[in-house]
Amino acid sequence: MKRLIKQILLFFKVDWIDTIRLNLFFLPFRQGKKFPILLFNAKLHVANRNGLGSVVKLCISDCNIKFGMIKLGINYAKNVFVRTGIQIDLRSSGGLAFYGSGIMGNGSNIITRHNGIIEFGRNFSVSGNFSCCSFEHISIGSNLSCSWGVSIYDTDFHETINPDTGNANTMTQPVIIGNNCWLCQKCTLLKGAQVPDWTTVGALAMVNRDFSEMPAYTVLAGIPAKVVSRKIQRTDQTIIAQLKNWDKTRGLNLLNPLP
Repeated sequence: MKRLIKQILLFFKVDWIDTIRLNLFFLPFRQGKKFPILLFNAKLHVANRNGLGSVVKLCISDCNIKFGMIKLGINYAKNVFVRTGIQIDLRSSGGLAFYGSGIMGNGSNIITRHNGIIEFGRNFSVSGNFSCCSFEHISIGSNLSCSWGVSIYDTDFHETINPDTGNANTMTQPVIIGNNCWLCQKCTLLKGAQVPDWTTVGALAMVNRDFSEMPAYTVLAGIPAKVVSRKIQRTDQTIIAQLKNWDKTRGLNLLNPLP
């Protein structure tokens, strides 16, 4: 009975206008008709240069798509005290891709510009106050555990030059986050950041370079982030590793990131 009541209350909390818009107009119709993505207290703006039905994709088998499998902007972390839910602002020829189910808390925003592409692996969990903006490519692996106040940007947002040489500085670089990573509260990942599977990024850390050659269970901390001498393995991640179907191999396909 309690489960039924919770489902009914959840139904009335959904922002149905933008949920209908997103699922029926910006997902392929065969997927969107199942309403797999639910938005809560949403602000949705999509200006897709490629036409409707191609800017957002679920990159999984259609038979695995379920109603409400992705919940964005839901208030489920009690320490996130904001009334806003989710802002999705996609103004690019890139897009937004999900590889499976997941949940993202309130006060969050997902933004793309230019050719920006954002990919979420399956089973992601984000507490809230999350900010993700892509001008090029952000790839987030499966089983992400993300605390509140985390920011991920693959761009400097402004074009700059080296005043000594007059040469243009690189404004964007892909951000790659491996599988089973743990991003602690208020950490920031900037352009060029790459972290391997099973990485823990400490609270308030700022990652701005490639750590992909580091071994599993690496801990990054500090500003800028450095490798901490000790390793951490979360017990819930140990359970994930024992599952037969956890995603060990999903990687980037930069030439065709939205299959």
